[in-house]
Amino acid sequence: MTKNTQPQNTNTNKMEAGNATALFATITYAYSVASLVSFWFFLVPNQYLPLSVAQFKPYSMELAFKPYSMELATKASSMSEAAFYNIGSMFVFGFLHSLLARKTVKQWMGLPSSVERSFFCLQGAFFLHMMQHYWKEVGEDWTVWTVSRFPLISNVILATYWFGAAFLLSATFALDHFHLFGLSQGFGFDINKLLGLAATIKKTSGISTRWHYRLVAHPIMTGFFLNVWATPIMTPSRLLLALFLSSYITVAVIRFEESSLRAELGTDYDKYLASTPRFLPATGLRFRVNISSSNAVMKGATKDK
Repeated sequence: MTKNTQPQNTNTNKMEAGNATALFATITYAYSVASLVSFWFFLVPNQYLPLSVAQFKPYSMELAFKPYSMELATKASSMSEAAFYNIGSMFVFGFLHSLLARKTVKQWMGLPSSVERSFFCLQGAFFLHMMQHYWKEVGEDWTVWTVSRFPLISNVILATYWFGAAFLLSATFALDHFHLFGLSQGFGFDINKLLGLAATIKKTSGISTRWHYRLVAHPIMTGFFLNVWATPIMTPSRLLLALFLSSYITVAVIRFEESSLRAELGTDYDKYLASTPRFLPATGLRFRVNISSSNAVMKGATKDK
């Protein structure tokens, strides 16, 4: 009697734990997508959106009647206040995003694999949300550039912007959308594979180079660059955001992400970076970090064999 009861309790506990992680992953996924979509609309001047959409979006760059704004709604009492809120919110977002992605930090936190990725996405979505919530206007009596008087140019720039958003989102599917957002881990099975979307990974290197990854090494960041820079109206606050986040992305990718992947994947990743532009397709902006040393290591390894 006792022997039969214990396995039943264990199975029940496992089922409850599985249901809890699946629910947590689903809620986190929904919040992450909502935060990202909100950020996309946050960056678009309201004059370039249908009135119904402009009135609906929770965060706005410019209209004073909106609860949150980058351009006109939330005015800072001084430049120092604006710098504190704007740079501070971007720094917290970027710092935690890079810190919590480190393997040693993950090991120290000791979260179960079923919730680890969802927690990472949750904090990223939350601080992206807070960046929109606390954004302050930095004094916009002038613009860095504006092409609002030229509808054709404005439409081309907006098309580039939305292409960047689509490129960013679709790039997550080129890798593994459901794993990146923690859904597969939360549900306990490979959703990507179930839907027939799994990438073909080279067994010898562990690198997938399909779709976007044939064009650039970091396509998600490529889309993000287009989002922060492609605007018909570049205000000082928008320029601050573009410069700060572009600098953060460049440093984080080169200093942390590529270093981690190089340590994990070895010389095969060096070869991939040497032949693939980082962010811009069909350019010479490729991997420039001491290729000669990598070649020397590979030659040495060949000799040792």
